[in-house]
Amino acid sequence: MIIWLFIVACLLLQGEILGQQLSPGDRKRIDDFLNEAMRCQRYTGLSVSVVRGGEAVFTKGYGMAVYYGENSTENIPVTADTVFPIASISKHMTASIIGHVLQNTSYTWDTPYTQMIRELFNEDIYLNDFWRTEKASLRDMLSHRMGIAGHDVIRYGNQWSKRELVERIRFISPRAEFRNSYWYNNILYSVASYVAERHAGKEWGELLRDNFFTKLGMANASTFKLGHAANFSGWALPHETYVRNELGIHFGPIPMSLFDDYITGPSGPAGGAATSAKDMAMWMNFQLNYDKEPYVSILNPEITKQIRRGVWARGPQNRDNTKPRNDFSFGSSSYGMGIGNGYWRGHPVLSHGGSLTVYTSDYAILPYLNMGVFVASNQPASYLSEIRMFIFDVLLGIENPYINISRLCSREFESDMVDLEEEDDDAGLRYAIESIVNLIDTEKLDEIKSKLINRSPMANELEPYQSNQNAYALAKAITAIGRKIPRNAERNSSLVKEFSKYTGTYGNFAYGNCTVRLQPNTSLFDSQLELSYGWMTFSLKRDNATLPNVFTMTVLELYEYNSEKVVFSSSKNNDVIDQIHLSFDTWDRPYLWVRNRKFSDAPPPGRRECPTPVPPVPCPTRRSSGSRNEAINLVGVLTFIVILLGI
Repeated sequence: MIIWLFIVACLLLQGEILGQQLSPGDRKRIDDFLNEAMRCQRYTGLSVSVVRGGEAVFTKGYGMAVYYGENSTENIPVTADTVFPIASISKHMTASIIGHVLQNTSYTWDTPYTQMIRELFNEDIYLNDFWRTEKASLRDMLSHRMGIAGHDVIRYGNQWSKRELVERIRFISPRAEFRNSYWYNNILYSVASYVAERHAGKEWGELLRDNFFTKLGMANASTFKLGHAANFSGWALPHETYVRNELGIHFGPIPMSLFDDYITGPSGPAGGAATSAKDMAMWMNFQLNYDKEPYVSILNPEITKQIRRGVWARGPQNRDNTKPRNDFSFGSSSYGMGIGNGYWRGHPVLSHGGSLTVYTSDYAILPYLNMGVFVASNQPASYLSEIRMFIFDVLLGIENPYINISRLCSREFESDMVDLEEEDDDAGLRYAIESIVNLIDTEKLDEIKSKLINRSPMANELEPYQSNQNAYALAKAITAIGRKIPRNAERNSSLVKEFSKYTGTYGNFAYGNCTVRLQPNTSLFDSQLELSYGWMTFSLKRDNATLPNVFTMTVLELYEYNSEKVVFSSSKNNDVIDQIHLSFDTWDRPYLWVRNRKFSDAPPPGRRECPTPVPPVPCPTRRSSGSRNEAINLVGVLTFIVILLGI
């Protein structure tokens, strides 16, 4: 009895400690760590929020929300109220708002999506095949088990409404069997949210604002669309930083037009929310205390439980090495609906990261310890999850945290970690290198190029670290521009004549339209052709004169978007080029694009009825054993007659 009383007393004491504010020593440890991380990683800006025991115990901003240069008077520092896009952390909010809108209907997470659309709006929606069309549910879409590759570039095309996106989804070919594998897909979050928006009669961002942000007191929380209406006042603008040997060269601020697909297009539900450090503290406390007042009146606790339940198990990306790498477990081992389930030092953790072209974020809560950490940056920042790991260890009273500032700055652990944290591979930055360079004004571009050439010798190869590979590709492209421009000026009329046959508009039923034109003489990039899709532009370079219709999407021959070639051809096997085989997704095959193809030319959807099974092939007929016995008996009778007659 005494032992039980002692245990209860300890638990109560622990609960009291966890509910207290940070000690001055712990606050200083976190602050010193973040200041040093800012220095060695050259983050442009950071927003950090920490909650414990139902309270916001640390909310602070670091660096610059808007940075024009060291001596600029227009620089704006980050504060705890500065708004940062949170990218795919938005998915957790999207799942929550869908559940909120549908909670008073007869539908569940497992009701077939097309059934809801038919019964609520008298509309028909089709996916690529019969089984997905008839069986796919909100749970399937939100837990990434549809077997459909991401095709993120479709979002950046920004060519249609959410309804039109839903209509086109049937032309994306699956890469795996339905409900048989994990394929991260942002587009399907827009498809899933469509039913909630139609049912509520409000746009996704308005639903978040009216049902969550306002009720939780998240005063600065927003979305790209809502932020655009306010001219992005109070937002951290996007930047990029090239880091080499702790030298930081900043690109930016990059125009917000980079995110038109989130402002006017259908992409918001996958990653279009934005919050401040203070706002995110309120969201984390809501998630940590979802089954208590006043939160139960905002969202039914059963919805939160369903969202968190792991649907799909995930394994480490590096599956070849099974040697234990740490003396405790961590990472995300399964995925629910917009949230990952895992462990940190044996404690259950719910987490998600975010990557949105040039914004990055990380969010995690320890639900049974009532703790949470949020970190966001206004650049493609590395190691945000490692910052969160350090803060968790401080909150847990760990004297020697797994991540210390020496390891963070040296990056010694990068090749030694099994990444279970985040599989949100956003294609925006990878595919936007050329477009970002074109968005930077000439004077700023010259300044960046001068710094890169004079202060930091460029390596022949990209930096081996995956964490900053795109930044190095961008830096190398800017450095190479100077020696490439004169080649464009030498284009002659025969070259124009040779490549004009490829120019024009090409359509695909899933992607919409892309345009191919001759590379302008004023272009910063050297190639024969330029392909544009939405706001993005790509240089097309002919590799081999013996294969005249084959091109590579490349940035100054330094960086290729994917391994697939762009192949022009003629459907009539003559010299009239009227189609392209082009891939925008590294995980999928090239798709066929046809000159002047329109969506009105699309074939009708397949039948809704279950396909008639092929009748089985009948087994071959064999003679019965009775016939054989009769033959044997007949032979016996004839033999007897021959003997009897003495023949």
